Amino acid sequence: MPEPRPDRCQATAANGQPCSAKPRPGRPLCLWHDPEADEKRREISRKGGAARSNAAKARKQLPANVLTASEWQDLVGTVAKGVITGKLSPGVGQAVASLARAHRDLAELGRLEEQVAALEALVGRGRSA
Repeated sequence: MPEPRPDRCQATAANGQPCSAKPRPGRPLCLWHDPEADEKRREISRKGGAARSNAAKARKQLPANVLTASEWQDLVGTVAKGVITGKLSPGVGQAVASLARAHRDLAELGRLEEQVAALEALVGRGRSA
C-alpha cells in the first residue's frame, strides 16, 4: 500500500487507497474525513443538492422576465436541434415542448378572457339602454 503523503489527507478512502484530497488547514484530514467538520459537510451537501435541483437549473437557464412568443420559438428550435444532435436528452426536449404548449394555452386563455369581458361589457351596455 502506498505511503500517505504529507500534503494529502491521512485517511484511507473507501477503495482502501490513501485519500487524495488536500487536508484542511492545520489538520491532517480533508473536509470529508475530518470528524470535526460534520456541520460544514452537511452545509455543503445542502447547498449542493439545492444547486443541482431542476428548479435551480431552470432558474439559471431562463431570463427573469417572461419569454415572448418569438423567444419561445427560438428556445424550442434550439432545444430541438440539441436533441437531434444528441447534445440534449429527449427528456429536456419533451419538457421544453410541454412548457411551450402550456405557454401557448395560457396566452390563448388570456385572449379568450379578454374577449369574454369585452362581450360582457357590450351586453351590459345593451341591457341598460
